Amino acid sequence: MVIEISSTIKTTSITSAWIRQTAAKIYSALASMKKLQRCYPSASDAELSILVVADKKMRSLNSAYRHKDKTTDVLSFPQIEPCGRMSNRSHDNHQLGDIVINLRQAERQARARGVSLKQEVSWLLAHGILHLAGYDHETSSRHDAEMRKLEQKILSGL
Repeated sequence: MVIEISSTIKTTSITSAWIRQTAAKIYSALASMKKLQRCYPSASDAELSILVVADKKMRSLNSAYRHKDKTTDVLSFPQIEPCGRMSNRSHDNHQLGDIVINLRQAERQARARGVSLKQEVSWLLAHGILHLAGYDHETSSRHDAEMRKLEQKILSGL
């Protein structure tokens, strides 16, 4: 799996190598699920970009793309059609999309939830990758429950 990582902030607590390894494990778990195998590139072929930012940059992106003038924890920009929209997906496009993680928001959320920063960033990576795969918790409570269940299943295997 090719994972490009960029960061606009300095951090020693979360390394690019750790993010790359964790994202690869998460995508591998998702891609191995039977109902999704026909839809997405294999874990060895998939490509993903991850950008790590702070509040100001995330607020700017959230405002520009979601018209919400506030910071958020993770944004996803898919570059592949969700599984349900294509019956026989060709795997010509291996680029899943881009994920942007706000590390400062992740730090706040980790403290509030009483978990480690790595646990919080793992959850944000799983959440972002599921969004790239077409899952959307904001469309209905059923979709929200389905996405949370998948997040838990994926993260329990890390």
